[in-house]
Amino acid sequence: MKGGMAPGEWAKINSNTKVDRIDILRLLMKNGEAMPKIDGTEIVVKNTPENRAAVDRLDKEKKTQDLETNKGTIKSNEIKKSIVFGGDQGGRGGGEAQTARAEIMQCVYCEHIVNNPRASFESIQPSDLEKAYNGTSVVGATFEQVMELDPSWHYSGYWTAKRLVRAKLINNKMTFHRNDRVMNDIYKVKDVAVKNSNLTKIENDKWNPGDIWATTDKSIASKLPNKSIQELNIKLIELFDSRKLMGISLKKVVAENQLKLEIKNKDAGRYKYKFISGRSMTVFKLKGGDIWRSKSSDVEFEGGSAAIRNKADFAALTFELKLKTARGGGGGYKQISDSIKNRMNINLPSNPDLKTQANNLKQQGEKSRYAMPLYNMVKKIHPQVTKQEWMQGFNEKRAAEIHSKIAGIHVLHALVANAKNGKADLVITDMVNYAGSTLEESSIYAKVYQ
Repeated sequence: MKGGMAPGEWAKINSNTKVDRIDILRLLMKNGEAMPKIDGTEIVVKNTPENRAAVDRLDKEKKTQDLETNKGTIKSNEIKKSIVFGGDQGGRGGGEAQTARAEIMQCVYCEHIVNNPRASFESIQPSDLEKAYNGTSVVGATFEQVMELDPSWHYSGYWTAKRLVRAKLINNKMTFHRNDRVMNDIYKVKDVAVKNSNLTKIENDKWNPGDIWATTDKSIASKLPNKSIQELNIKLIELFDSRKLMGISLKKVVAENQLKLEIKNKDAGRYKYKFISGRSMTVFKLKGGDIWRSKSSDVEFEGGSAAIRNKADFAALTFELKLKTARGGGGGYKQISDSIKNRMNINLPSNPDLKTQANNLKQQGEKSRYAMPLYNMVKKIHPQVTKQEWMQGFNEKRAAEIHSKIAGIHVLHALVANAKNGKADLVITDMVNYAGSTLEESSIYAKVYQ
């Protein structure tokens, strides 16, 4: 049957949760949870000895079985391959729709648990969740769509809410918000504060990656200061500490005992990084180094390293972090340029200017007016590189490769030249903090993950 669970489908796993579909069926039966048929109606497969035996036969014999439900007897292949079994994701793009539903589900469980802190998972009925949904302010999915998420998301929402209550971060004076006016108005205040601070635009999730927000005042945005981002962030720390407003960043939790909770960006002097070195050449043990071996450059700092490179011919540089204690992130050439300008008062060439330089170097080689100034920068970074080695690259490499190389040289030279005065440390701190949403301009939030 189209859209139904043939015996071969029951033998597979839910690709999202990695749980066997047959075990999901057993769990739904045990918990008395509904599941959709291919005709769109919902049924509950009764947890009887006869049904349990039929499911065992389905598992072992791979043959369609009769199952007794609250609406009569059905065939096992009449059960729809829906989200609960890792099938239909619903919504345009699938992943985007699932993210919205998962975040809204978290609001729902928070709303229920703050009002029922001792509730067990098994005691929570769909009617309880529907009441909680109506008590939230969320945009992105209906209650029915949220309920289509498989049980693993329900457990994640429940465990997360329980932990937030136990940590006394959320309470029954709060309302919970996802992509609604309250949440969006907070980010609008941020935009004004950033502009008033003479800073370039900061993306919402770089300032505060809260997937949902909790507040005791739905008009809180109108009371937030916007004269500077620093003043706004100080106020957010105050409101967080008094449990009147907080952003909450979410990750799916698949095991309660692995759940972790952190408060990020609470201290102004957080996360400082020290520049160690920069390189733009590959070094070999036996035959020395090759300045033109790679298009990219690398930066090393206490706590990790970063690759500085472009991802396509003549594209602007990006930096990609690799931290020793956590996953890294990235940023673009604008963030690098802005930081170097702010910290060192050095204006890096724009990407169009770098493209012009690269084409000129390819055409004129050593005679280009850019050749010697760039070589002097290279010598500051890698004293062992000879003039001949540097100039030879303009004949052998494509203009696009020259573009990537000299872009990295401009960045590395600024860092190396300012290593002793501490300004390179400030730039590296900016880069790492931007990639990890821990900018000096970033705000306080609670992070739940595992």
